[in-house]
Amino acid sequence: MQAGDEEDGLWFHYQKDFGQLSKSSVKHYEPSNAGTALPGTSRALTRDFTHLRRAGDFSDAIIRVGNVTFPVHRNILSCCSPYFRALFTIMDGQTRPQGDNSSSATLVGKNSAIETNMNSSHIPLDPDGGEFMDFNQSQGDMSWAATSTPLLPESNKDLSAVSQSLHQPSSPTTTSCLPKLVVDCSISGPCYTPQQQSPHSPDRLRTPPQSTPPTVHGESQRTALPSYEVTISDVSPETMNDIIEHAYGGKVVVSAHNVEQLLPAADRFQVTSLLKECCDFLSEELSIGNCISIVKFASHFYQCEALRQLGTQFLLDNFTSVFQTSPEFEKLTCKELCFILKADQLNAKHEELVLDAVIRWVIADVDERQKYIPELVSCARVGLMLPDNMGEFVDSWLLSRNLSSDFSKVTIQVMESVLQLQKQQMAEVDSAMFSPRLPRDIMFVIGGSNFGFPLNLVEAFDCRTWLWSIICPYDFAPRSYHGMVSLDNEIYIIGGFSGQVYLSSCCKLKPDTLTWEDVTPMNTKRCYVGVAELQGCIYAVGGYDGVYRLNSAERFNKKNNQWSFISPMIQQRSDAGVAVLDDKIYVCGGFNGMECIRAVEMYDLATDQWSPEPSMPRGRSGLGLVGYCGRLYAVGGFDGTDSTVRLSTMECYSPVTRQWTRLEPMPHPRSNLAVEVLEDVLYAIGGYSGDRTTSAVECYDFTSNSWYQSTRLSHNRSALGVCVVSGLPNTAEILRRDPTGLRPPLALREY
Repeated sequence: MQAGDEEDGLWFHYQKDFGQLSKSSVKHYEPSNAGTALPGTSRALTRDFTHLRRAGDFSDAIIRVGNVTFPVHRNILSCCSPYFRALFTIMDGQTRPQGDNSSSATLVGKNSAIETNMNSSHIPLDPDGGEFMDFNQSQGDMSWAATSTPLLPESNKDLSAVSQSLHQPSSPTTTSCLPKLVVDCSISGPCYTPQQQSPHSPDRLRTPPQSTPPTVHGESQRTALPSYEVTISDVSPETMNDIIEHAYGGKVVVSAHNVEQLLPAADRFQVTSLLKECCDFLSEELSIGNCISIVKFASHFYQCEALRQLGTQFLLDNFTSVFQTSPEFEKLTCKELCFILKADQLNAKHEELVLDAVIRWVIADVDERQKYIPELVSCARVGLMLPDNMGEFVDSWLLSRNLSSDFSKVTIQVMESVLQLQKQQMAEVDSAMFSPRLPRDIMFVIGGSNFGFPLNLVEAFDCRTWLWSIICPYDFAPRSYHGMVSLDNEIYIIGGFSGQVYLSSCCKLKPDTLTWEDVTPMNTKRCYVGVAELQGCIYAVGGYDGVYRLNSAERFNKKNNQWSFISPMIQQRSDAGVAVLDDKIYVCGGFNGMECIRAVEMYDLATDQWSPEPSMPRGRSGLGLVGYCGRLYAVGGFDGTDSTVRLSTMECYSPVTRQWTRLEPMPHPRSNLAVEVLEDVLYAIGGYSGDRTTSAVECYDFTSNSWYQSTRLSHNRSALGVCVVSGLPNTAEILRRDPTGLRPPLALREY
């Protein structure tokens, strides 16, 4: 089965149609020991081999590309590439008479037989015949690789024009449009000068004419002429030079300028390590504008399956942005779009977005695509479409825009198809129409306290079904008043209170395997600690060590698994709100041991210094703090005036205006709650209301400045931690989705 077959759920016909890549995208690559021709060799020895190759010393073969020749050593190329290993094995087998070890046998009359063997499905690579390489020459057909239009442009141009080059094989690259590759002939040894390229078939083999070796100082030259010459077509001299340079352990620069030719050549000649480097380069360059083209490109190469899957997941995760902004979306075929719209992993907050995508695609070519509307609409989960949302959707297309008659006609046809499908559901229910899609982001809530006892509960929230799933805690010990943050899709639990002692210990949950691991403890015990992640490091700020309120702060470096102190805060505080905004860490409020404070501080990573910011209108501790769209949002807390009263106030701070603004308060006052933003919605979770803990979960809509209720936690608790993790491979397992995508809700308990 080839890469991209339909069993994977999302398949594209291969079209060479890339999006935009940065002109400055360049990756310098020095190959590792694995997959190179010279494993374990030093740089000095690598330079020596390269010098011998460029000088032509001791070379035993010539590779000819166009009118450029490359003297090479067959053993080195064979170590790097199974392709060349098989090629040279065939040459030896058909040129040497039995019992004769001479390498000077002629290939006259043998070309057709050699080409026949190269087309065979399996060629033994080991003398024992124990290893076989699938050698399909059609896979190495690179007639499209030497197109005149770069696949990855140097200057942010649209690569859609390259798609035609894949379906119309281009002529072999001529040397007139390529810079000449000059071979140094100054060193004694055979000299290979560019010659006019004669017609040939791909990978044609022949022996060069024999001649008397030149002599040096009256002695026979130490290097004999190469025994074989290999003529390779449909690849440029520059690309072949990179392949050979890599085989000899040299440096290869992967960039937007050459990856179009380099990746197919690395795949053709089976240079796995260089192919992987090209795939890594494209993976780093994935964007909204080029993800569709990269998926199509990777689908053509079996060894690029990981890149295809990564690009596909990127497309599904960012589907809304892709169909709204990417010009590549309109160039999809109906079949390709259907595979996207049917995917369970499609990240669509509302199913009406799927209809929006259908309309945009059809409008691009109304006359040709209008007939596909029923088929495309059937890919949407129409059973999940609510009347109110449908009304807003229709209004957005028909009333809120100055559209042509084509838009109105297509929108009406889409709505008619939706209504027809919904009527069919009344007669025969199709569970697929009611099956919620899997979300990209999962919100985890861990630990907390109830009746003064720490908990080890772990829950995950499904924002598509609005249901909580309890995850077995395994080795997680109960704790509360801890810090919690995600880094590289791992969830870190920092400090806290075990019920008996204040903790400096840390641990992390790996959601993809649902296993726990210990992490190096902090230098100081910290309960009521605030934590944040900034530029790949975790920061723990303030807290209480059992004796003092702290102004110290620490930074955890994952690379060396160590904590180190940073500059201390201006004020001592515990139970403060901590959040990251515009690459700065903000600390708001807290308790200094005597009162709840209003002070706000900001940490600048570049200077390692704390600076004061405008204080909050009201002092409070136990508040929730989050950064979103250039503003800080402070929610709830305790002001210290009445032990039975908690705050419901919500305020936002703008670093631009340096002012705090009061917003709509929460419906339920509480402190020691957890706050997080998930899909542009702020969630206020759990907390303490003054006389009891709560399981309430309330959502704040930034657009309308209003609150609404969400599904409660399974247990009441305060002093809990929360964070969001994206793109997990086991999302369905964590959210306990059955094949229909549904499950019974958890039993809710109130204490």
